[in-house]
Amino acid sequence: MFRQGDAVVSPDTDQKGFLTTDMGFMIPEEGYEENYAAFTFTIAPEE
Repeated sequence: MFRQGDAVVSPDTDQKGFLTTDMGFMIPEEGYEENYAAFTFTIAPEE
């Protein structure tokens, strides 16, 4: 979660078939016929 002014940004990641590194890279993992990644960012006023 990130705050900027009166807004809150919440990231959500859904992935399959990827390895993630400490630097945030996504590397395809062997053994998966289909890899996918979805990123959703929600921006809302802070309550």
